[in-house]
Amino acid sequence: MNLNEMKIVFLAFSITFLLTGCGEDNADNVDKADKEPSVTNSTSQNSTPVDPADPQLKTAKTSPKQGWVKDREIALELVTNEGQALEIMDPTFQNDKEIVLAAVNQTGMALSFASDALKQDKDVVMAAVKNRGDALRYAAESLQKNKDVMLASLSKHYFSANLKFAGETLKKDKDFILSAGKLNAHAFTIADKSLLDDDEFFTEMVKRDGMKIEKANANQKANKQIILAAVMQNGTALVYASPEFKKDKEVVIAAVKQAGMLALGFADMSLHDDADVKKALKR
Repeated sequence: MNLNEMKIVFLAFSITFLLTGCGEDNADNVDKADKEPSVTNSTSQNSTPVDPADPQLKTAKTSPKQGWVKDREIALELVTNEGQALEIMDPTFQNDKEIVLAAVNQTGMALSFASDALKQDKDVVMAAVKNRGDALRYAAESLQKNKDVMLASLSKHYFSANLKFAGETLKKDKDFILSAGKLNAHAFTIADKSLLDDDEFFTEMVKRDGMKIEKANANQKANKQIILAAVMQNGTALVYASPEFKKDKEVVIAAVKQAGMLALGFADMSLHDDADVKKALKR
């Protein structure tokens, strides 16, 4: 069997094996020598033995399949077509940046099979989370708290799962919270309380989630532009406005345009029969 034929066999076998989980239940009952493919070449025969104690080659978990593929050319082709095949690679390939990048570009979840050293590599982790946001769970802790990495992961819509990795520094980072908030208003839930007194920050927050006006301080509740921003996003935020703004025609009209009768119920009674308010209500 020539090299190209071996590649095809390995590719077909590994994808089938990985996707079906074939052999998992009886892996411990089959002699390892019977299970390992007998693929060798001059490179693999003459290569330096891998020291299993080498910390650079540690992976998050070991598998009975780990180490099956020892030919680099085959390894690269396999992970390019099926990133999860990184699981059956020789540990040296799980620490090979080119191979791991090819794997995580195919599926970010392959990061779980990368060496600890590459889970600390920003290029590798960024590629993984851009492919699958939830791959963030497999990154080194230092990169889970990295601003660029976190934002890249959030762009893939895994907010609840990924925001829990944000450290105190990110929670106090105005630019980070605002950038994340533009992707999903849920990001504002982790903002440090110190940011809430920043009027610019608070205004941007209520533009994304008007009901956050409930957290406004006294000065912000007296700021008409902030109140307007809130009710334009969610008319029912009028419930948290001061009596002064519940009588403010401009504020009430903005609220009823957004939420109709639900908003009008929170307006001052003096505006319920106002012609302009009624006109806005009919839109």
